Amino acid sequence: MQVEAHVYLNQKPMIQLCQQYGIVVTAYSPLGRPSLVDDPVNEPILLDDPQIREVAAKYGRTVAQILLRYLVCIYASLEKRKP
Repeated sequence: MQVEAHVYLNQKPMIQLCQQYGIVVTAYSPLGRPSLVDDPVNEPILLDDPQIREVAAKYGRTVAQILLRYLVCIYASLEKRKP
């Protein structure tokens, strides 16, 4: 199953349900949808989020690296809880 997933939409419940039934999940739009800036659903733009920029600066990483690492950590933690 392919689902949109990023910092503001992490999809934990959906992924946990898929895991219960052995369904493999692929996430798309891990950096949000910056090309849809006129879409109110896309606010705020993840790559411009001041809190995420602050974390990136603190750790000497790019905003994209922080966003991707977040998802990797979330999904890794869900995998560990797998029955």
